[in-house]
Amino acid sequence: MSLRAFHIVFVISVVLLFMLLSYWNYMNWQDIGSDISFSYMLLSLVLALLTVFYGTKFYNRTKQLND
Repeated sequence: MSLRAFHIVFVISVVLLFMLLSYWNYMNWQDIGSDISFSYMLLSLVLALLTVFYGTKFYNRTKQLND
């Protein structure tokens, strides 16, 4: 596995982790009603979107590096 492929798999796994964390905090916010869970949910969503943006930029920049 090339470094580029590993990087893409890693970015996808980080996005999925942030989405899971966001869902988990949403469920905590619904059950407990804590404001910190809502804040963590929003933070996780923002970080997931930023990671998607980073992943697309990385993919477009390294597209010409195919072996």
